[in-house]
Amino acid sequence: MKLEFLNLHTFKSGELFDSYPWFGMLKELIENDSHHLYDSVFNHTVNVTLSVESLISDNQIYSEYFNRKVHRNSRKRLLVISALFHDSGKSRTYSAVENQTFCRGHEEVSCVIANDILDKIDMSETEKSYISNIIKYHGKLFPILEVDNKSLEQDFCKIEDDLDCFPDLYLFVLADINGSQLKDKNPVKYKFITDYIRSRLTKQILKLNSGVLKHV
Repeated sequence: MKLEFLNLHTFKSGELFDSYPWFGMLKELIENDSHHLYDSVFNHTVNVTLSVESLISDNQIYSEYFNRKVHRNSRKRLLVISALFHDSGKSRTYSAVENQTFCRGHEEVSCVIANDILDKIDMSETEKSYISNIIKYHGKLFPILEVDNKSLEQDFCKIEDDLDCFPDLYLFVLADINGSQLKDKNPVKYKFITDYIRSRLTKQILKLNSGVLKHV
């Protein structure tokens, strides 16, 4: 498989992963939880990918940063690939109790699925690591993103110190939220999360674009 084949068109058409059993399950798995309202994992994945693309293309500041290359590929392209794989692990972790669904630990399983396929593609280890980190940690911010979290700033500073995937992870989390139904289910929380994440994302990118911060 060539890297160019990893795109939203081939994902939606089924050409991309039609030979993988987990792919067929994404349309069948319907999620209903704090962020999803009877939405299929497949549909969510498409919407997250579209949101990644629009968040970057619609903002000149973001475009300047995310069109830079990690190695041979732009951050934007690697984030799109991350989006296509980010919830693939739900095919193996999905469970339902009454009207609530759960996919505990799906991030780690999604990494395994992604790495198994990416290892067959001509990509650098740096690029694979970038994608793996976005997938692995895309759910890590949600537990602390609560309106009444008194230690929010300290929690985020600690996570930023521990993980080397910012500000890119911030944009991905925004896309993940935009691709869900949180805005309808809990508009107050949606506004709080998106405003807060967008603020941190923009501040970091402005510093990186101006050379105040250095990115590996």
